[in-house]
Amino acid sequence: MKRLLRHRRHPSGAIALLTIVTISAFTLAIVTAVSVIATSLISSATTHRVTEQVFYAAESGLHDGLFRLGMNPGAQTYNLPTMNGISTAVTIAIDPVDPHGKDRIITSVSNGQSIQRSLQVKARTGALGNSFAYAVQAGDGGIDMANGSEIWGDLLANGPITGSGTILGDVSSSGAAGSVTGVTIGKVNAPTPSLNCPNISATDPDYNNHELKSHSLFDLQVFGKAYYQVLPDPPGPPRFVQAGSAGNVTCNISGDGANCFGGQANPAPTEYPITPQQIADLQDLADNNTLPPGDVEISSDTTLTSRKIVGNLTVTGGTVTLDGPIWVTGVIDINHPGVTIRLPASIGESSGALITDQTMDIKNNAILQGSGNSKSFLIIIALKNDTSNFVIRGANNSKAVIYFAPDGLITVKENAGLNNTTGKKIQLENGSCIQYDPNLAGFFIPSGSPQPPLAQPTSWREL
Repeated sequence: MKRLLRHRRHPSGAIALLTIVTISAFTLAIVTAVSVIATSLISSATTHRVTEQVFYAAESGLHDGLFRLGMNPGAQTYNLPTMNGISTAVTIAIDPVDPHGKDRIITSVSNGQSIQRSLQVKARTGALGNSFAYAVQAGDGGIDMANGSEIWGDLLANGPITGSGTILGDVSSSGAAGSVTGVTIGKVNAPTPSLNCPNISATDPDYNNHELKSHSLFDLQVFGKAYYQVLPDPPGPPRFVQAGSAGNVTCNISGDGANCFGGQANPAPTEYPITPQQIADLQDLADNNTLPPGDVEISSDTTLTSRKIVGNLTVTGGTVTLDGPIWVTGVIDINHPGVTIRLPASIGESSGALITDQTMDIKNNAILQGSGNSKSFLIIIALKNDTSNFVIRGANNSKAVIYFAPDGLITVKENAGLNNTTGKKIQLENGSCIQYDPNLAGFFIPSGSPQPPLAQPTSWREL
């Protein structure tokens, strides 16, 4: 009997133990589930908080961009100070579909704790904005470079590139008629500034790794890579194309796969950076103050506010300050070496335009310049259609001037130096130099008032 009683106590203890284990496991599961939920909620709340912080940081970038447009309506890229581990990058670009060049696209991208928010706003300014991506851009008339001429920066031509000058940049000659002959692209050793391109801060880190692209190539040397469709064999002695970092690899028709690349597609033609609509807008501003017909001669210090001169403009002395777009229907002649043509210092980073329907001739040692600010440029625009005779002839040595002749010939005279030349046909004489200024990647011209008005937002979206 006693043994039976003892035997019955064992199952009861096991059941109790099992019950305790089950309850403990259930309790642990509940605690774990609660902990997971709590952790998830905390994590979600933290993520939500960080997401909001990143979003508001991106919003602040948009507001900062709109504010800066009120001071400088040009293209620009910058970073805001990092706050709470959140970085914000702001890019202001010129809207490529706006023919007037007045619309801007502000993009603000913020990053923090692996979270990114990207916002974008479009805004309309009261200033024409534009950019020059090349040191020299030629139309279908091409460019000819005399011995000793230099281009510091990229060269783009919709026509042939000929001569014996040196180009320290990438080179492209577009279309089926594109050809490059005789020039040297890059150098075997790092170049140093020259007399007419004295900018000591200018560098060419790719001096022996430039790219040359054209339908045909012959009789030239490129320190870098050559891309072409054919290598024609013209009459006379063979004309070799040499490529590579040392400029000592002779290219063949098919290429070598490392330095020479044959059978390539022709580079596509590229439009001018300043459009006819933008030129018309500048003319409209000047046309608001048209002088009575007649030639104008200036021989002493003079300030010209925005106006249209129906006749010729001759400057024989003094400093002429251009406070607004000037449109001359006749010839512009700067015929004295002591003349200065400049923009007013008060406009700061703004640029300005001097337009002629005919030709502009700039004599030796005349000084042409912007406001004195490194981002300010004087743009000389000549609209005459003539590639047989010069439309713009410059002998000055200015570093804040742009020559633009969409339908004409530009001649940069011997030993002259400039920042940019863009025209249908271009000639660089011996010793002349074009040295690209990075500030040309984004400049603006106010529309009327000296200070650009505040930008007006027109749309907002999250990317």
